[in-house]
Amino acid sequence: MTEKKKTCVLTVLLLSFLLLALAACGSVPENRVFQLDPDEVTSIAIQKMETWATFEDPKDIAPLVEELNRVEYLSEELIPAGAGWTYRLILETEEGRLDLTFGDQYILMDSEKEDYYRYYTLPEGSMQTFIDYVE
Repeated sequence: MTEKKKTCVLTVLLLSFLLLALAACGSVPENRVFQLDPDEVTSIAIQKMETWATFEDPKDIAPLVEELNRVEYLSEELIPAGAGWTYRLILETEEGRLDLTFGDQYILMDSEKEDYYRYYTLPEGSMQTFIDYVE
């Protein structure tokens, strides 16, 4: 094989490797709860009983959405719907509303199955940023 062909083959292999690496870095891990675009979120409200923290400025919303997008879960399951919650988060977009309850180590939200919630178990402290706003 000539030197020119070797260089060409190595270049193609290197470019292929770089494209695969970029694709892997740009993808969202499977164990992430959220994949939200900060530009699509119009408001975020966090509630604990009568205490509310509301964010409507895009400069305030973006870091909160980025924090939500980093939340990874340890396990996920469907559980029967029930009453009661510790904290509540309401996220508004132009397309609709995401309304969920959460604690330090869990997120609970509606599921596609009627009368069941999707329950995500989280590492300790995953939602502490949001808890701090209403404590």
